[in-house]
Amino acid sequence: MARIPMDSVITLFDGQHWAAAIMKFADTCLDHYSIPIMMYEKLELKTRQQFFSDINNNVSKPSATISMAYNGRDKLTSMVRDILKENPVLSDATDFEHNVVKSKSDYFVSFKALCDATRKFAVNGEQIASAEEIDAVWSSWVNFSALNDIKGVVEQVQYRKEYIQFHAVMVNAFGYAVRQLAQETELKKIPAMIDSFAVEIDASKREEFFFIKNWNGICARVENDRATIIASVSAQKAAAEKLADAIRRRSV
Repeated sequence: MARIPMDSVITLFDGQHWAAAIMKFADTCLDHYSIPIMMYEKLELKTRQQFFSDINNNVSKPSATISMAYNGRDKLTSMVRDILKENPVLSDATDFEHNVVKSKSDYFVSFKALCDATRKFAVNGEQIASAEEIDAVWSSWVNFSALNDIKGVVEQVQYRKEYIQFHAVMVNAFGYAVRQLAQETELKKIPAMIDSFAVEIDASKREEFFFIKNWNGICARVENDRATIIASVSAQKAAAEKLADAIRRRSV
């Protein structure tokens, strides 16, 4: 039998709303019902995060992003998370909580979009690209998208109204584009191709390349100066064709 001192503090790590619900329920129904609680002592942070991911994947459904960020059993998402830790520019711009970046957020791209895009080019059957190869691809994407030049200078909510490179559809399209290029050459050679594009095309032309209106009919619909992003898989693949072609030719 476990003996717990009355002044003990028991931390519920699976959500404050659960704790509030338990207290509210127990306040009125304590003499009629019992509430089972499983307790562990001195768990490491990594283990608590894995519990959180397992609970959310089996009981409740928060955003996929936050579960992916905590899921240590998925080798690819763990690899992407570790890569981001070593890339402060990209990490600081990444939303680890929401599937879609909120309009009032300071973040530019979601962790889910980065993982989904990575899976498109880094997984081939049971084989997964190395962390070094994946890191090189996303480091080149930072240059390709001009993220470092834009972040901290322009508010993402205003930028995303006119430019498309940080929308999930284009991040996923980038993943498809890298996969296309990897069918023509080795994955480890692609970051240099992307960096060459970023170096040879001046910033203003690259920015114009990602202007939403220039993707009308591909992954956006523009009517009366109002743009709607199309996020379907077919739109992602169509955008990937344009991205891959620009990278090959080093021209917009």
